[in-house]
This record gives sequence, structure tokens and C-alpha cells, in this order.
Amino acid sequence: LEEGVRFLKKGQCDSAIKCFDTAISIDWANSDPAKQPYFLCRAKAFELKGEEGPISSLAEYNEGALARKQGQYQRSIACYEHAIELDPAFAWAPNNLAWLYATCVESRYRNGQKAIRYATSACEISTWHCWSFIDTLSAAHAEANDFASAISYAERALAIAPPEKHEEVQENIARFRSRRP
Repeated sequence: LEEGVRFLKKGQCDSAIKCFDTAISIDWANSDPAKQPYFLCRAKAFELKGEEGPISSLAEYNEGALARKQGQYQRSIACYEHAIELDPAFAWAPNNLAWLYATCVESRYRNGQKAIRYATSACEISTWHCWSFIDTLSAAHAEANDFASAISYAERALAIAPPEKHEEVQENIARFRSRRP
């Protein structure tokens, strides 16, 4: 991250982007924009190059997250979808959209098949290294009533999850074994 920031300050955008992409690939679990500025720095490097997609994507993503917190689920879905269109490499947008489709408190917005599609996309972008993306895929399969796959993915997430998340994932596994999303 620090090296990428140095390149960014020098205006060496391509080198900065490579550094930020490397940092993200090494630290997927902490690449959440709420935790680390990896994607923000990456987006700023693209913006400096004259490419607005990533910075606009991040803005849409943040708006989608806020809309979700405010119970504006349709707006949240639209924002996340637009964020994906603007920057297909920004894996948090499809992950959060999948989570919304898999776990939304309003059942009319839940859709297991869409959740699986978006969660799989996030896992593929992260090359299957982000435990929380795999956990989202597990929840997506549970929403689609495919509990065998939900358990399988939850066990895979458990294997790479940080220790402080083990209990949460184990609770999901127990719930999926009793066939509850």
C-alpha cells in the first residue's frame, strides 16, 4: 500500500495500480473499503489516468451500502449493480449485492439464484481467497435451498477464516445442517 501511494504521488499511475492490486490480492479479507483504503487508492490512480470507472464505482458502492442500512433495498440493489458495471474488478460490489439477495430482512428482495451468481463472481475475482466472499456464497446457496452446497462452502470459508470468525461460521454450518437459511 505504501509503495503504491508513493507511486501515486509521483503520478506513476500504472505502477501504483499494480501495487494496489497486489496489496488487495494479498489481503483480500481486509480489502473491504470500510477497513483499508486499497480500493480507494486504486480508484484514485485510475482517476489520475483519466479513467473514472473505479472512483464512480466506489461512490455507487458506498451509496448502495448506505441505502441498505436505511432499508432502501431496491435503491441498494441498483447502486451495487451500477458499481459492478463501472468497475468489474471491484469484488466487494458483487459480494455485498449477493449478501443482500441472500439475507435481506425483507423476503421479497431475497433471491438465492441471483445471490449465487453474484457471490460466485466475487469469489472468482478474489481467486477464492477471501473467506467472507465464500461465506456469502454459502449463504446464497442456503437461500436457494441447496444446503449441501451451503455446508460445503461454509466449511471452505471456515478453513481460511480468521479465528475470531470461526464461531460465526460454525453456527451457520449448524443452521444449514438443520436446513435453515
